[in-house]
Amino acid sequence: MIKSIVVDDEQVGIDIICAHIQMIPDLMLAGAYRDSIKALNSIDIAPVDLIFLDIDMPNFTGLDFIEALKVKKGASHPRIILTTSHDEHAIKSYELGVADYLLKPISFKRFKIAIERLKDNLQKAIIPEQPTAFMFVEAEGKKIKIDFVDLLYVEAAGNYIKLFTSKGNQMLYTSMSIIQTQLPASMFVRVHNSFIIGIGLIRSVTRNEVILSFDSKHKAFPIGIKYRKAFLKKLGI
Repeated sequence: MIKSIVVDDEQVGIDIICAHIQMIPDLMLAGAYRDSIKALNSIDIAPVDLIFLDIDMPNFTGLDFIEALKVKKGASHPRIILTTSHDEHAIKSYELGVADYLLKPISFKRFKIAIERLKDNLQKAIIPEQPTAFMFVEAEGKKIKIDFVDLLYVEAAGNYIKLFTSKGNQMLYTSMSIIQTQLPASMFVRVHNSFIIGIGLIRSVTRNEVILSFDSKHKAFPIGIKYRKAFLKKLGI
């Protein structure tokens, strides 16, 4: 359910929006205000998800309202759909990040389109972006795909690094710092100047070394002094 309020200094504008809201099943009217300052203050008492906001109001305009709302609520402020009889504010309104811009008189058809767009955006906002599951590396004159789930650890080797995977190993001409930026921090951690390891493979940890378990065997890796604190903090120990 999307909780909304209507802010418009003209009652006819309020009435039209309220009538449209009643025709959308999962859109709820939480209040209507002809005084924009009272509307702004009401949000502290009863938070809402959406504000239908008239631009052309005396003393404290819709654009003033948006600026004040951002100061008050920051990035977590409610979504805003602007309503107005004039189109000259369109560019400015989108610069302020509003969800939509409706020209009066507002038809139900156009109103419904705005709400459907808003729902799509809200749905996208709650679905976390899936992290990339692989990377491509340059080796042997070709691009080779490395799936992160297959990567066991990375070892420095002079001007090269070596990727140890469950499907074979790859020698690359690059640095540890560069390869570290390509690996997801949720899956890999650097423990030494010479080693980056897979977090999911950790079997045990002492002050100076970490044991990984893979391929039915165990392998010990030193923990460098400058990496120890961050490493232990990442593991929550």
